[in-house]
Amino acid sequence: FNGTRMMERIKGKRLAFVGDSLNRGQWISMLCLLETSAGLAKSPMIFSGSLTTVRFK
Repeated sequence: FNGTRMMERIKGKRLAFVGDSLNRGQWISMLCLLETSAGLAKSPMIFSGSLTTVRFK
């Protein structure tokens, strides 16, 4: 998995995982993969009800 390439592809776009708790697990896994493989510092997560937002800098 190339996290840097993934970040380049989704730059300026929104990525959404819609569904149940299994999709939430996939969302968290994607965040962990991006943070680890792209060498990013832990990014703040913003929770608003059932919506979770992360902004990588």
